[in-house]
Amino acid sequence: MDLLEKVAAPLGRLTEIYMLRLNAITLLSSYIGRDSGQRVLEGQVHRGDGEEISAVILFVDLKDFTSMSNRIPGRDLVELLHEAIDILAPQVAQAGGEILKFMGAAFWPSFHIVMKRKSATSGRPPCAPCGKRKP
Repeated sequence: MDLLEKVAAPLGRLTEIYMLRLNAITLLSSYIGRDSGQRVLEGQVHRGDGEEISAVILFVDLKDFTSMSNRIPGRDLVELLHEAIDILAPQVAQAGGEILKFMGAAFWPSFHIVMKRKSATSGRPPCAPCGKRKP
């Protein structure tokens, strides 16, 4: 019992620190996105900082949601939203994107585009998401 009492307080403090960091990651990811949230926690982003990025923002909306919300019970409607998120979110993450915002039945995933240097042969940069040459 003495050993357990000796490690309880330090282990409790470590657990508290871990949980506070986990909560901060979750909160920041929810409000400013996974990548930006991580950069804020690492001290790479400060108030007033900005960065221009090339990105594709996709707008996804559930078809006929307003009509469905008038016909389907609330719990079933929420379950439908969860199913849609469960289908969309892994696909977005697998493609290197992140969901920036949820608005009712709409989702706004973002995909950062890394533009490569112009090719010596064509003089045009390749299409970043697929690596193919632009026409």
